[in-house]
Amino acid sequence: MDKQQRASDIVKLLYKYRKDKVANESNLIKAICSYFDDIKNKDLTNGDMFFLRYMASTIGIPQYFDMLNMFREQDAYTYDNLDDFSCAIADCSLYTSDDVFLHRYQKNILDMFEQNKCNRYFLSATTSFGKTYLVYEIIRKMDYNNILLIFPTLALLAENLEKIFTEKYRWIRDKYKIHTLSDVFSWNDNGNLMIYTPERYLSFLDKNPGKRFNFVFIDEAYKIDNDFLQDGEDRENERDTAYRIATHFALKDNSIDCLFAGPYLNISERVDSSFTNFLNEYSIIPQNYNKYEIVTKKEINIGERKSIEVDGVKISLPFTAKTKRFTSLVRQLLYHKESMIVYCYSKASVEKYTKELIDCLNVNKEITLLCQPLLRHLEGLYSGKGKDWIVTKALKAGIGVHHGLIPKYIQNEIIKLFNNGVLKVIIATTTITEGVNTCAKNMIVLSHKKGNKTLKKFDAQNIEGRAGRFLSHYSGRVFILDSDFCKVLQGEENTINHRHFDKNINKGAIEVDLVKDQFLNIEDRRQKERNAAFRNNIQIPELLDLSFKTISIEDKYYVYSTIERLPQQNLLQIEQLIKQYNSRRICANNGIQQICDIVRPIVKNSDLIFLGDYIRHYPNFCSSLNT
Repeated sequence: MDKQQRASDIVKLLYKYRKDKVANESNLIKAICSYFDDIKNKDLTNGDMFFLRYMASTIGIPQYFDMLNMFREQDAYTYDNLDDFSCAIADCSLYTSDDVFLHRYQKNILDMFEQNKCNRYFLSATTSFGKTYLVYEIIRKMDYNNILLIFPTLALLAENLEKIFTEKYRWIRDKYKIHTLSDVFSWNDNGNLMIYTPERYLSFLDKNPGKRFNFVFIDEAYKIDNDFLQDGEDRENERDTAYRIATHFALKDNSIDCLFAGPYLNISERVDSSFTNFLNEYSIIPQNYNKYEIVTKKEINIGERKSIEVDGVKISLPFTAKTKRFTSLVRQLLYHKESMIVYCYSKASVEKYTKELIDCLNVNKEITLLCQPLLRHLEGLYSGKGKDWIVTKALKAGIGVHHGLIPKYIQNEIIKLFNNGVLKVIIATTTITEGVNTCAKNMIVLSHKKGNKTLKKFDAQNIEGRAGRFLSHYSGRVFILDSDFCKVLQGEENTINHRHFDKNINKGAIEVDLVKDQFLNIEDRRQKERNAAFRNNIQIPELLDLSFKTISIEDKYYVYSTIERLPQQNLLQIEQLIKQYNSRRICANNGIQQICDIVRPIVKNSDLIFLGDYIRHYPNFCSSLNT
């Protein structure tokens, strides 16, 4: 379709938008974004430039026009008529400071925050919306005294901490004391910004029950619902429990402003749904921007096609075997210097496809040189056996490996190398969707599952959302080598729920005391009575009862009473461990084994059970850690 026809279609959409903004706004955004992507490298007249300028301003994303400079070598555009000049004036309203330029939909949320009123919002939006970017502008506008930012992972915490220490965010460092650990020794009544995971926030709360915040931001809202687990397992997750409890205490005071955010989350239309009850309980107003894809997505369902053409690039896929088609696709995208993320359903699948790709790409000496610091570290792991680790071998071929069993600090280094252009390929599970921001243009999808479960539509949208990044790309490409993934995308929306407000779900011994009676079922009431009876029959310090909020009262009492009965020699071993670790970061064998023996009966996580048993049977484990 030629340029004029595309422009004509956009004008028609514009008329529909003016008649019914709500119904047609998201469609117009997609059309304009796609149009920019298609013509960004073509010869454009001054009339073309004016049309593009006008449409970007009309839809409230003038950044689309500004991005043209990244793709073109052309003289700066000059304003030569009043209509054009009026667009420039309108765009000025989206500046919140000299160097911060929002799009209209971010500005809509920012404008909702006003002084001397309750500002509490739940924002569900696309991955390209810029939710966390918006948070800092809310903080700047409202000039809060004490702020709490809760991120679900250490990776996201570290990413935001790194952002704060850039020159652009110096104003935050000038105004606030930054805290990332639960032990806070320099709290002032004004000027504190806490960046925590849920677990660190709860630990802070145990030590500082009287501290009060003026604003709370809680990211990745889907963590509140156990059905949105990322690991594909049908079980309760300790971190999801911590997330719900942290959310409860962070939002408990309705006078505190908050923004609760997440991607592609659908709220049930039932007025009595559990999540609606949650929002009402905490006086939170929902804002749905799920359809506003600021970066469009081109879905290419490869199926059995022998060749495809995308953006003028022809890709040949003559093979029938999925593995061969995958490696061929990657090599041809690399030839065109394209970056990509590859989604696999499991750790084993990640390593399988990584090995196949390593055999095709071999060692890249230039990349090996650029990755030397990380490679030296990896090769020295596991008594020198790290050189045979798939992560190490992949890195030498220019491939990043990303799944849940890779230590977080290594994951972070791989993402940095990818975003800096050193690596062009990351092969990952759903860990790549857990708030990890990348600059990938392409997503290659190899499966419609995560673990042994079929992906939810939410998962599929989140995976697809990793293709393309606002201010770097107009459009992301999603190459689909499993056609069932398309069926998931076209399926029904997944509704988010909150177990604290659902009578049909048992709350468990840890969370039941936080829930109002009207949302308790018969088993919940019995559990709450058991908790109360247990408290009446034992002698345990009140401070201990109120602390360690993710541990049940019975388990807390078991640990407390066990420590009380320990011989003095065993207590001294634990004391020695604490002193040595605090002063020299050295682990004392006997002290570690004492702690493992104490907590072993209450540990339910299989990985932690394995680790505790391993330490008990291999006393030299701590010595190897110290070296």
